[in-house]
Amino acid sequence: MTELSPKTLALLLSLKQDPFTVQIQGVSMNPTLHEGDLVLVQRQKAYTPGDILVYDYGEEGILIHRLLHQAHGLYYCRGDNAVRIERIHEKRILGKVLSFADGKTIPAYPPNHWSEETAEPKTTK
Repeated sequence: MTELSPKTLALLLSLKQDPFTVQIQGVSMNPTLHEGDLVLVQRQKAYTPGDILVYDYGEEGILIHRLLHQAHGLYYCRGDNAVRIERIHEKRILGKVLSFADGKTIPAYPPNHWSEETAEPKTTK
């Protein structure tokens, strides 16, 4: 396993290393992931809503956010502690977070928090 920061993750693509570790930076995935956490990432043939994806978001760099919905070749993602929803193409996805680098399981996110149809938060009464 090679430990890479998000800024050097592009190098991974040229090296074709899989799986790899990434260190979390920022708070957009709190409370699931925290700054400094190391996570194990691997490319997958398919991704499903609820997966935590690592992807290239252009000028903003590499992001690690949860997949909310996919349709027509587009993937809609958002950080667990974020407001914005990002729309990305599958070719920009670098992989799925499998676990913490030490093998510990990623905590589950509350079920039914998101509507897959709209990629919007469900309202509760």
